[in-house]
Amino acid sequence: MNIGVVYEIVDGGGAPLVVRNQVRHLCDRGHKVTFVTAPQTMEKARTSFPQTRSIALLRESQSVLFRLFWPGRIILAILLLRLEIVIIHSVRTASYFGFFATLCGCRVIVVEHANPPTTFSLLSKRQRSFLNVVLRRSIAVCVSHGSARAFEETFGKEAQVVYNFVQFEASCKTAQTGKRDNTIVFLARLAPEKRASVLIDCFEKIAPECDWRLQIYGAGEELEMLQKKADRSHCRDRIKFGGWINQPRVIYERAGIFVLTSSYEGFGITLIEAMSLGTPCVSFDCPFGPREIIEHGRNGILVDNGNVDELAKVLLDLIRDPNLRQQLGNAGIDRSAKFNINAHNCAWDRLVDGAYRWTSRGVVESGAQAGTPKAPRTTLNGPPARGHHPGLGPGPAQ
Repeated sequence: MNIGVVYEIVDGGGAPLVVRNQVRHLCDRGHKVTFVTAPQTMEKARTSFPQTRSIALLRESQSVLFRLFWPGRIILAILLLRLEIVIIHSVRTASYFGFFATLCGCRVIVVEHANPPTTFSLLSKRQRSFLNVVLRRSIAVCVSHGSARAFEETFGKEAQVVYNFVQFEASCKTAQTGKRDNTIVFLARLAPEKRASVLIDCFEKIAPECDWRLQIYGAGEELEMLQKKADRSHCRDRIKFGGWINQPRVIYERAGIFVLTSSYEGFGITLIEAMSLGTPCVSFDCPFGPREIIEHGRNGILVDNGNVDELAKVLLDLIRDPNLRQQLGNAGIDRSAKFNINAHNCAWDRLVDGAYRWTSRGVVESGAQAGTPKAPRTTLNGPPARGHHPGLGPGPAQ
Protein backbone atom coordinates (compact mmCIF):
# COMPACT_ATOMS: atom_id res chain seq x y z
CA MET A 1 0.00 0.00 0.00
CA ASN A 2 1.01 3.62 -0.51
CA ILE A 3 0.79 5.23 2.93
CA GLY A 4 1.39 8.81 4.01
CA VAL A 5 2.43 9.49 7.60
CA VAL A 6 1.91 13.16 8.47
CA TYR A 7 3.59 14.96 11.40
CA GLU A 8 5.49 18.20 11.91
CA ILE A 9 8.04 16.89 14.44
CA VAL A 10 10.74 14.25 14.19
CA ASP A 11 12.80 14.53 17.40
CA GLY A 12 11.90 14.69 21.07
CA GLY A 13 8.88 13.65 23.11
CA GLY A 14 6.56 10.65 23.16
CA ALA A 15 4.56 11.36 20.00
CA PRO A 16 7.64 11.68 17.74
CA LEU A 17 8.94 8.40 19.18
CA VAL A 18 5.69 6.69 18.21
CA VAL A 19 5.75 8.25 14.73
CA ARG A 20 9.37 7.21 14.09
CA ASN A 21 8.58 3.64 15.08
CA GLN A 22 5.44 3.63 12.94
CA VAL A 23 7.25 4.78 9.79
CA ARG A 24 9.96 2.14 10.20
CA HIS A 25 7.47 -0.62 10.99
CA LEU A 26 5.30 0.16 7.96
CA CYS A 27 8.39 0.10 5.75
CA ASP A 28 9.45 -3.22 7.26
CA ARG A 29 6.03 -4.61 6.34
CA GLY A 30 6.65 -3.72 2.72
CA HIS A 31 4.45 -0.64 2.43
CA LYS A 32 5.61 2.33 0.37
CA VAL A 33 5.67 5.15 2.94
CA THR A 34 5.87 8.90 2.39
CA PHE A 35 6.62 11.04 5.44
CA VAL A 36 4.92 14.43 5.20
CA THR A 37 6.38 17.09 7.45
CA ALA A 38 7.36 20.76 7.69
CA PRO A 39 10.34 22.36 5.86
CA GLN A 40 12.35 22.88 9.05
CA THR A 41 12.29 19.15 9.87
CA MET A 42 13.04 17.83 6.37
CA GLU A 43 16.75 17.29 6.97
CA LYS A 44 16.13 15.32 10.17
CA ALA A 45 13.38 13.35 8.45
CA ARG A 46 15.72 12.30 5.64
CA THR A 47 18.30 11.20 8.21
CA SER A 48 15.78 9.35 10.37
CA PHE A 49 13.96 7.66 7.48
CA PRO A 50 16.51 6.97 4.69
CA GLN A 51 14.22 4.26 3.25
CA THR A 52 11.28 6.67 3.01
CA ARG A 53 10.41 9.61 0.79
CA SER A 54 10.03 12.80 2.84
CA ILE A 55 8.21 15.88 1.55
CA ALA A 56 7.46 19.29 3.09
CA LEU A 57 3.82 20.31 2.77
CA LEU A 58 2.71 21.37 6.24
CA ARG A 59 3.65 25.00 6.73
CA GLU A 60 1.89 27.83 4.99
CA SER A 61 3.97 30.67 3.61
CA GLN A 62 2.89 34.21 4.49
CA SER A 63 2.77 34.95 0.77
CA VAL A 64 -0.75 35.53 -0.54
CA LEU A 65 0.22 33.92 -3.85
CA PHE A 66 1.50 30.81 -2.06
CA ARG A 67 -1.72 30.52 -0.07
CA LEU A 68 -3.77 30.59 -3.27
CA PHE A 69 -1.85 27.66 -4.76
CA TRP A 70 -1.05 25.77 -1.52
CA PRO A 71 -4.24 23.58 -1.45
CA GLY A 72 -3.67 22.61 -5.06
CA ARG A 73 -0.06 21.70 -4.27
CA ILE A 74 -1.19 19.34 -1.50
CA ILE A 75 -3.87 17.74 -3.68
CA LEU A 76 -1.44 17.32 -6.57
CA ALA A 77 1.14 15.70 -4.29
CA ILE A 78 -1.43 13.25 -2.88
CA LEU A 79 -2.57 12.27 -6.37
CA LEU A 80 0.95 11.95 -7.83
CA LEU A 81 2.09 9.84 -4.86
CA ARG A 82 -1.08 7.74 -5.23
CA LEU A 83 -1.57 7.69 -1.46
CA GLU A 84 -4.20 5.18 -0.36
CA ILE A 85 -4.03 5.67 3.42
CA VAL A 86 -2.98 8.84 5.23
CA ILE A 87 -2.14 8.67 8.97
CA ILE A 88 -2.19 12.16 10.50
CA HIS A 89 -0.64 12.56 13.96
CA SER A 90 -2.28 15.90 14.71
CA VAL A 91 -5.93 16.91 14.86
CA ARG A 92 -5.02 20.43 13.76
CA THR A 93 -3.18 19.11 10.70
CA ALA A 94 -6.11 16.81 9.97
CA SER A 95 -8.34 19.87 9.67
CA TYR A 96 -6.63 20.84 6.40
CA PHE A 97 -4.36 18.03 5.15
CA GLY A 98 -6.96 15.44 6.11
CA PHE A 99 -9.62 17.46 4.31
CA PHE A 100 -7.64 17.45 1.06
CA ALA A 101 -6.77 13.75 1.48
CA THR A 102 -10.47 12.97 1.92
CA LEU A 103 -11.29 14.90 -1.26
CA CYS A 104 -8.73 12.74 -3.06
CA GLY A 105 -10.38 9.53 -1.84
CA CYS A 106 -7.73 8.53 0.71
CA ARG A 107 -8.55 6.51 3.80
CA VAL A 108 -7.64 8.84 6.69
CA ILE A 109 -6.59 7.90 10.23
CA VAL A 110 -6.48 10.82 12.69
CA VAL A 111 -4.38 10.38 15.85
CA GLU A 112 -4.85 12.52 18.98
CA HIS A 113 -1.77 12.40 21.25
CA ALA A 114 -2.80 15.16 23.66
CA ASN A 115 -5.90 16.57 25.35
CA PRO A 116 -8.97 16.73 23.03
CA PRO A 117 -10.68 19.72 24.76
CA THR A 118 -7.42 21.72 24.62
CA THR A 119 -6.92 20.77 20.98
CA PHE A 120 -10.47 21.87 20.16
CA SER A 121 -9.93 25.26 21.80
CA LEU A 122 -6.94 25.93 19.52
CA LEU A 123 -8.86 25.34 16.29
CA SER A 124 -10.40 28.17 14.30
CA LYS A 125 -14.04 28.04 13.22
CA ARG A 126 -12.97 27.13 9.68
CA GLN A 127 -10.66 24.37 10.93
CA ARG A 128 -13.50 22.89 12.99
CA SER A 129 -15.77 22.87 9.94
CA PHE A 130 -13.16 21.09 7.83
CA LEU A 131 -12.39 18.66 10.66
CA ASN A 132 -16.05 17.67 10.91
CA VAL A 133 -15.93 16.58 7.28
CA VAL A 134 -12.71 14.61 7.87
CA LEU A 135 -13.92 12.83 10.99
CA ARG A 136 -17.13 11.66 9.31
CA ARG A 137 -15.01 9.64 6.87
CA SER A 138 -12.03 8.59 8.96
CA ILE A 139 -10.80 6.44 11.82
CA ALA A 140 -9.93 8.33 15.02
CA VAL A 141 -7.26 6.94 17.36
CA CYS A 142 -6.36 8.03 20.90
CA VAL A 143 -3.60 6.77 23.16
CA SER A 144 -5.70 6.18 26.29
CA HIS A 145 -9.30 5.34 27.16
CA GLY A 146 -9.75 8.63 28.99
CA SER A 147 -8.59 10.58 25.97
CA ALA A 148 -10.90 8.53 23.73
CA ARG A 149 -13.91 9.36 25.91
CA ALA A 150 -12.98 13.04 25.85
CA PHE A 151 -12.49 12.88 22.08
CA GLU A 152 -16.00 11.53 21.59
CA GLU A 153 -17.47 14.17 23.92
CA THR A 154 -15.52 16.96 22.20
CA PHE A 155 -15.70 15.99 18.53
CA GLY A 156 -18.68 13.64 18.49
CA LYS A 157 -16.55 10.84 17.03
CA GLU A 158 -15.79 7.49 18.62
CA ALA A 159 -12.06 6.86 18.84
CA GLN A 160 -10.22 3.58 19.08
CA VAL A 161 -7.42 3.17 21.61
CA VAL A 162 -3.85 2.13 20.89
CA TYR A 163 -1.59 2.55 23.90
CA ASN A 164 1.92 3.85 23.37
CA PHE A 165 4.81 1.46 23.95
CA VAL A 166 7.85 1.24 26.17
CA GLN A 167 11.17 1.30 24.31
CA PHE A 168 13.44 -0.12 27.02
CA GLU A 169 13.97 -3.75 27.96
CA ALA A 170 12.74 -4.54 31.46
CA SER A 171 15.12 -6.05 34.02
CA CYS A 172 14.60 -6.54 37.75
CA LYS A 173 18.28 -5.70 38.30
CA THR A 174 17.53 -2.06 37.53
CA ALA A 175 15.18 -1.78 40.50
CA GLN A 176 17.92 -2.14 43.11
CA THR A 177 17.74 0.99 45.25
CA GLY A 178 21.35 0.67 46.46
CA LYS A 179 22.64 1.49 42.98
CA ARG A 180 20.56 4.64 42.58
CA ASP A 181 21.23 8.27 43.36
CA ASN A 182 19.26 10.25 45.91
CA THR A 183 17.54 12.22 43.19
CA ILE A 184 14.01 13.15 42.24
CA VAL A 185 13.91 13.30 38.45
CA PHE A 186 11.62 15.24 36.11
CA LEU A 187 11.95 14.67 32.34
CA ALA A 188 9.65 16.41 29.85
CA ARG A 189 9.26 19.36 27.54
CA LEU A 190 9.54 22.49 29.66
CA ALA A 191 6.10 23.77 28.70
CA PRO A 192 3.30 25.19 30.91
CA GLU A 193 1.19 22.03 30.81
CA LYS A 194 4.09 19.96 32.25
CA ARG A 195 4.15 22.12 35.43
CA ALA A 196 7.81 21.71 36.35
CA SER A 197 7.44 24.85 38.49
CA VAL A 198 5.02 22.92 40.72
CA LEU A 199 7.71 20.32 41.37
CA ILE A 200 10.15 23.06 42.38
CA ASP A 201 7.55 24.36 44.86
CA CYS A 202 7.11 20.85 46.20
CA PHE A 203 10.86 20.27 46.52
CA GLU A 204 11.23 23.47 48.53
CA LYS A 205 8.79 21.98 51.06
CA ILE A 206 10.66 18.71 51.51
CA ALA A 207 14.27 19.85 51.07
CA PRO A 208 14.79 20.75 54.78
CA GLU A 209 13.75 17.20 55.75
CA CYS A 210 15.99 15.21 53.40
CA ASP A 211 19.33 15.32 51.60
CA TRP A 212 17.96 14.47 48.14
CA ARG A 213 18.37 16.54 44.97
CA LEU A 214 15.98 17.57 42.20
CA GLN A 215 17.10 17.10 38.60
CA ILE A 216 15.06 18.63 35.76
CA TYR A 217 15.70 17.39 32.22
CA GLY A 218 14.18 18.93 29.12
CA ALA A 219 14.06 22.01 26.94
CA GLY A 220 11.32 24.44 26.05
CA GLU A 221 9.77 27.82 26.50
CA GLU A 222 9.79 27.73 30.32
CA LEU A 223 13.48 26.92 30.77
CA GLU A 224 14.61 30.46 31.60
CA MET A 225 11.68 31.03 33.97
CA LEU A 226 12.35 27.76 35.78
CA GLN A 227 16.06 28.51 36.15
CA LYS A 228 15.26 31.89 37.68
CA LYS A 229 12.75 30.28 40.02
CA ALA A 230 15.34 27.72 41.10
CA ASP A 231 17.95 30.45 41.64
CA ARG A 232 15.57 32.23 44.04
CA SER A 233 14.95 29.04 46.00
CA HIS A 234 16.51 28.44 49.42
CA CYS A 235 17.61 25.02 48.10
CA ARG A 236 18.99 26.27 44.77
CA ASP A 237 22.25 24.32 45.18
CA ARG A 238 20.24 21.08 45.07
CA ILE A 239 18.20 21.86 41.94
CA LYS A 240 19.98 21.04 38.68
CA PHE A 241 18.99 21.36 35.00
CA GLY A 242 20.31 18.72 32.62
CA GLY A 243 18.97 19.92 29.27
CA TRP A 244 17.32 17.74 26.66
CA ILE A 245 18.27 14.04 26.77
CA ASN A 246 18.00 12.00 23.58
CA GLN A 247 18.94 8.77 25.36
CA PRO A 248 17.17 8.94 28.73
CA ARG A 249 17.80 5.35 29.79
CA VAL A 250 20.81 6.20 31.95
CA ILE A 251 18.77 8.95 33.68
CA TYR A 252 15.97 6.56 34.62
CA GLU A 253 18.39 3.88 35.77
CA ARG A 254 20.08 6.24 38.24
CA ALA A 255 16.98 8.11 39.45
CA GLY A 256 15.72 7.50 42.96
CA ILE A 257 12.16 8.64 42.13
CA PHE A 258 10.54 9.79 38.89
CA VAL A 259 7.77 12.41 39.10
CA LEU A 260 5.19 13.47 36.51
CA THR A 261 3.42 16.77 37.33
CA SER A 262 1.55 17.44 34.07
CA SER A 263 -1.83 19.15 34.05
CA TYR A 264 -2.84 16.70 31.29
CA GLU A 265 -1.34 13.89 29.26
CA GLY A 266 -2.64 11.97 26.29
CA PHE A 267 -0.78 8.96 27.69
CA GLY A 268 2.42 9.69 29.62
CA ILE A 269 5.12 7.68 27.90
CA THR A 270 7.82 8.84 30.33
CA LEU A 271 5.99 6.94 33.09
CA ILE A 272 6.27 3.57 31.37
CA GLU A 273 9.87 4.34 30.36
CA ALA A 274 10.82 4.97 33.98
CA MET A 275 8.77 2.02 35.26
CA SER A 276 10.39 -0.34 32.76
CA LEU A 277 13.78 0.42 34.33
CA GLY A 278 12.61 -0.08 37.89
CA THR A 279 12.26 3.57 38.89
CA PRO A 280 9.50 4.17 41.46
CA CYS A 281 7.04 6.62 39.91
CA VAL A 282 4.75 9.30 41.33
CA SER A 283 2.27 11.17 39.16
CA PHE A 284 -0.55 13.63 39.49
CA ASP A 285 -3.80 11.89 38.60
CA CYS A 286 -4.24 14.16 35.60
CA PRO A 287 -6.27 13.49 32.47
CA PHE A 288 -5.75 11.01 30.95
CA GLY A 289 -2.97 8.46 30.88
CA PRO A 290 -1.43 8.08 34.36
CA ARG A 291 -4.45 6.38 35.93
CA GLU A 292 -4.38 3.79 33.12
CA ILE A 293 -0.67 3.13 33.64
CA ILE A 294 -0.25 3.24 37.42
CA GLU A 295 -2.11 0.93 39.81
CA HIS A 296 -2.04 3.15 42.88
CA GLY A 297 0.09 1.78 45.71
CA ARG A 298 1.06 -1.33 43.75
CA ASN A 299 3.42 -0.16 41.01
CA GLY A 300 3.40 3.60 41.50
CA ILE A 301 1.62 6.39 43.34
CA LEU A 302 -1.16 8.68 42.08
CA VAL A 303 -1.66 12.05 43.75
CA ASP A 304 -4.70 14.32 43.48
CA ASN A 305 -4.11 16.52 40.47
CA GLY A 306 -2.27 19.70 41.49
CA ASN A 307 -2.15 18.90 45.23
CA VAL A 308 1.39 20.02 46.14
CA ASP A 309 1.07 19.21 49.85
CA GLU A 310 0.01 15.63 49.14
CA LEU A 311 2.80 15.27 46.58
CA ALA A 312 5.33 16.46 49.17
CA LYS A 313 4.06 13.94 51.72
CA VAL A 314 4.20 11.05 49.25
CA LEU A 315 7.75 11.95 48.19
CA LEU A 316 8.94 12.11 51.80
CA ASP A 317 7.31 8.72 52.50
CA LEU A 318 9.21 7.21 49.58
CA ILE A 319 12.49 8.91 50.46
CA ARG A 320 12.30 7.48 53.99
CA ASP A 321 11.36 3.95 52.88
CA PRO A 322 13.90 2.33 50.50
CA ASN A 323 12.08 -1.01 50.71
CA LEU A 324 8.90 0.61 49.42
CA ARG A 325 10.83 2.24 46.57
CA GLN A 326 12.25 -1.12 45.54
CA GLN A 327 8.83 -2.79 45.84
CA LEU A 328 7.23 -0.18 43.58
CA GLY A 329 10.18 -0.36 41.19
CA ASN A 330 9.95 -4.12 40.77
CA ALA A 331 6.18 -3.98 40.33
CA GLY A 332 6.60 -1.16 37.82
CA ILE A 333 8.80 -3.39 35.65
CA ASP A 334 6.04 -5.99 35.55
CA ARG A 335 3.41 -3.38 34.75
CA SER A 336 5.42 -1.77 31.96
CA ALA A 337 5.69 -5.12 30.18
CA LYS A 338 1.98 -4.75 29.31
CA PHE A 339 2.87 -1.83 27.04
CA ASN A 340 5.12 -3.70 24.64
CA ILE A 341 6.07 -2.62 21.16
CA ASN A 342 4.92 -5.83 19.47
CA ALA A 343 1.35 -5.41 20.70
CA HIS A 344 1.45 -1.74 19.70
CA ASN A 345 2.61 -2.60 16.18
CA CYS A 346 0.02 -5.37 15.83
CA ALA A 347 -2.75 -2.97 16.84
CA TRP A 348 -1.59 -0.54 14.15
CA ASP A 349 -1.37 -3.33 11.60
CA ARG A 350 -5.03 -4.13 12.24
CA LEU A 351 -5.97 -0.47 11.87
CA VAL A 352 -4.08 -0.02 8.62
CA ASP A 353 -5.37 -3.29 7.14
CA GLY A 354 -8.89 -2.40 8.24
CA ALA A 355 -8.70 1.08 6.75
CA TYR A 356 -7.88 -0.50 3.41
CA ARG A 357 -11.22 -2.34 3.45
CA TRP A 358 -13.64 0.42 2.58
CA THR A 359 -17.27 -0.43 1.89
CA SER A 360 -19.23 1.12 -0.91
CA ARG A 361 -21.09 3.20 1.68
CA GLY A 362 -17.80 4.73 2.90
CA VAL A 363 -17.81 2.88 6.23
CA VAL A 364 -14.38 2.06 7.59
CA GLU A 365 -13.97 -1.62 8.42
CA SER A 366 -11.31 -2.38 11.00
CA GLY A 367 -12.62 -5.66 12.38
CA ALA A 368 -11.02 -9.02 11.70
CA GLN A 369 -13.60 -9.87 9.01
CA ALA A 370 -14.94 -7.83 6.14
CA GLY A 371 -18.45 -6.56 6.62
CA THR A 372 -18.02 -5.61 10.28
CA PRO A 373 -20.49 -2.72 10.69
CA LYS A 374 -18.63 -0.94 13.47
CA ALA A 375 -14.96 -1.07 14.38
CA PRO A 376 -14.20 -2.33 17.89
CA ARG A 377 -11.83 -0.36 20.08
CA THR A 378 -8.25 -1.48 19.61
CA THR A 379 -6.41 -1.70 22.92
CA LEU A 380 -3.36 -3.39 24.31
CA ASN A 381 -5.09 -4.00 27.61
CA GLY A 382 -8.17 -2.73 29.41
CA PRO A 383 -8.31 0.00 32.05
CA PRO A 384 -6.36 -1.18 35.11
CA ALA A 385 -7.81 -1.59 38.55
CA ARG A 386 -6.51 0.80 41.15
CA GLY A 387 -5.42 -0.39 44.53
CA HIS A 388 -4.47 1.18 47.85
CA HIS A 389 -1.28 1.27 49.86
CA PRO A 390 -1.87 1.70 53.62
CA GLY A 391 1.23 3.81 54.16
CA LEU A 392 0.54 6.34 51.43
CA GLY A 393 -3.05 7.40 51.87
CA PRO A 394 -6.08 6.43 49.81
CA GLY A 395 -4.89 7.99 46.56
CA PRO A 396 -6.97 10.27 44.40
CA ALA A 397 -10.72 10.25 44.69
CA GLN A 398 -12.29 7.56 42.52
